[in-house]
Amino acid sequence: MFRCIYSLQDFEVADGEHILQNFLGARWTSHEIVSNELQAEFGAAIDSALEEGLKPIRNLMGTLGGRGDPGPLLRNLPVTTGEVLDLQPGAKPRLREPVIREQSLQDGRIQVNAQLGTQKQLNWVFAQIRERYPNAQIDEAQAASSARTAGRFIDGYVTLSVDFGGDDYFRGMLKACFNLLGVNYREVAFQPCFDAVRGFIKDGVGGSGRFIRWIVSSNRLEAPQLGPADQAILIVSREKSVEGVVQFFGDIVHSFQLTDAYDGPPLKCGYIVDPFREAQPAEDRNPSFEPQNIPEFSKQALTNNASAMAAFQERLQRIVALYYDRSLKKITEATVREVLQEHGGAVFTEQMANEVAERLARQALRLPRSMGGAPESDDD
Repeated sequence: MFRCIYSLQDFEVADGEHILQNFLGARWTSHEIVSNELQAEFGAAIDSALEEGLKPIRNLMGTLGGRGDPGPLLRNLPVTTGEVLDLQPGAKPRLREPVIREQSLQDGRIQVNAQLGTQKQLNWVFAQIRERYPNAQIDEAQAASSARTAGRFIDGYVTLSVDFGGDDYFRGMLKACFNLLGVNYREVAFQPCFDAVRGFIKDGVGGSGRFIRWIVSSNRLEAPQLGPADQAILIVSREKSVEGVVQFFGDIVHSFQLTDAYDGPPLKCGYIVDPFREAQPAEDRNPSFEPQNIPEFSKQALTNNASAMAAFQERLQRIVALYYDRSLKKITEATVREVLQEHGGAVFTEQMANEVAERLARQALRLPRSMGGAPESDDD
C-alpha cells in the first residue's frame, strides 16, 4: 500500500510517474508516489502546459523524449518572403505548401516551376496548374520524373515566439520538483507545511507568485554538468525554506520555493539529465552540488522585471548559439562523410579536404552546389 503525495490517499498499484516529465528526455520513474488517477489528470493538463511552453526550444534542440519519441513539429510558420513552413525537430524547415512560380517565355508559352516540401504535394501542384490553365496539356508522369531533390536556403525569416510562464506551466514545473522531493524524502513530503504547494499543483489553488521567482543573473548554474543543455532540478533547505532551481535545456532557469515553514532536518537532493543522451551516464539521480551555489529564492525578482528579462535574453542567446554550433558540427561531419563516400572511402587527401572546404563555403555563402556529387536533401 502506498500513499499519494498529492491527494494523501492510499493506493495499491500505479503506473510509473516520471520524476521529471518524459518529453524532457528523463527516464526516472516511481510507482510509489502518485496515483494513476492524478497521473492522468496531470498528463492532460499541467504536463501538457509545460510541454507547450518549452516546445520551441525542444524543436530547436531536436532532443528525443525519454522513450525515444521525436520532438515536436512547429506548424504553419509564415516566412517574410511569403512561404509557409513547418519546422521539423532540429529546426529543419519543410515547405508546408508548394511554391509555384511562373515565367513567360518569348514564344508565348508559360514556364511553371514548383518547389515542394514533400513528394506528396505533387498532386496539389498539378491541381493548381489545371485550375489556372484549364486548357493546358500536362504530362504528369514526365513532370514527376523530372523532379529532383535539392536543398536550398529560405531567403526570408521565420519568427519563433517563446512564452515561458502561466500558472499551469509553473504547476507542471513544480510537480517535477515535488516529485523529486517525494521520491527522496517521502515522509517529509506529507508534512502539512507543503499543503499550499500541494494544493496549487493538484487543484490550481492560489497562484504561482507564492512559489516562483524570476532569476536576475545570467550566470550558468554552478552544478555538475553532463551535457551542453542539461535539464536539472536542485533542492535545498535553508532554515524554514525548502527551495531550489529548475533548469531546462541548459539555460531556462526558474527559482522556486516549496514551503517557507519547514521544521526538520536539512534537505538536499537533485536530478540532472542530458536530453541529448550523449553523456555517459546520461542521468545523475544523486548529483553532488554545493547548496550555497543555488540562487536564493528571496533574492530573486517577484516579477519579470527589466533585470530578469535581460538575464533571460542572454540565456536565450546562449541556447540559440548552441543550436548553431551543433548544426555546424553536423553539417561538417555530413560533408566529410559525403566526400569520403564519393572517393570510395580512400585515405583522406588534400584534394578531398579542398572539396570539403568548397562545399562548406558554398553552404555558408548560400551558393548553389557545384556540378557533381550527390543531390542535397530537401530538409537541409
